[in-house]
Amino acid sequence: MNLVLPYLVNLRSTLIVATGLLLYTLICWLALNQGLLLADGLFIPVIFGIWAVGLMLVPLALLADFSRRYRNLKVTLKRLQQLALRDDLTGVNNRRHLIDYLQRQKAAVDRGGPTFSICYADLDHFKQTNDLYGHVAGDQVLQAFAELAAATVRDVDFVARIGGEEFVLVLAGASARDAYPVAERLRHGMLNMVVRPGDPAYRVTVSLGIAQYCNEEDVDELLHRADVALYQAKKYRNCTEIAPSVRMVGSTGKLHA
Repeated sequence: MNLVLPYLVNLRSTLIVATGLLLYTLICWLALNQGLLLADGLFIPVIFGIWAVGLMLVPLALLADFSRRYRNLKVTLKRLQQLALRDDLTGVNNRRHLIDYLQRQKAAVDRGGPTFSICYADLDHFKQTNDLYGHVAGDQVLQAFAELAAATVRDVDFVARIGGEEFVLVLAGASARDAYPVAERLRHGMLNMVVRPGDPAYRVTVSLGIAQYCNEEDVDELLHRADVALYQAKKYRNCTEIAPSVRMVGSTGKLHA
């Protein structure tokens, strides 16, 4: 019954019309048998006319039911697609969506479009938050940072959580020079955020590494350069570092003048 009921609910218009037609037919048949209706005259054409209209309404109701079910399936599919691209905890994009988005950005730049930069962000000493206040409080900090990051960037930009306390921002049409003040606004916003109302002196800071995309660079290499810049920032904590361009790095790994 639990398996059949959802299908019956989806066909409710058809069931209503078909049930009404069946009851109407049954009433007319009983009335004729009881002699309440004459078998000739104007009554019979009217009766059969109404019955024919009801019969035609059945496929129309069936079409309406399937049309409604198709729309519901489209809405459900779209919701599932969005869930597959979103981080469950913070609601921002997840790592898989980030890689797809970076590949599209790379293709656009390689075709001659404007460059873009990414900002690798990592919350400092995040384990201490979990140790001091528990994982629920840690989740609240992650959610607060995601909201702050989404509010700091533009609508055309992209925010993703790639795991743990690590996030990546993609700034469309932005050079590393353009990305730096955005990263600093995010850093200062996090520094000034009260993450624990019961302990207003407690602060969670963030370190950031910026890398500007270079034409025909692999996405993995771009992420690696941003990660290296983040590693440099993590040495000091609560600061922002910019990765050198791959055009400036030789085979020895040293910067060219």
